[in-house]
Amino acid sequence: MVNKAGGLWVVLHSFGWFGVWFHRREVSLATVVLAGSWLFV
Repeated sequence: MVNKAGGLWVVLHSFGWFGVWFHRREVSLATVVLAGSWLFV
């Protein structure tokens, strides 16, 4: 669970930075969807 949470943190930060870099809300939305699916896997 800790490893999954750590991986999720890294993924969120990575996508978050890409979202800021590209200024695209689609990236943020995709991050939320991926985060949700990741937690339920």
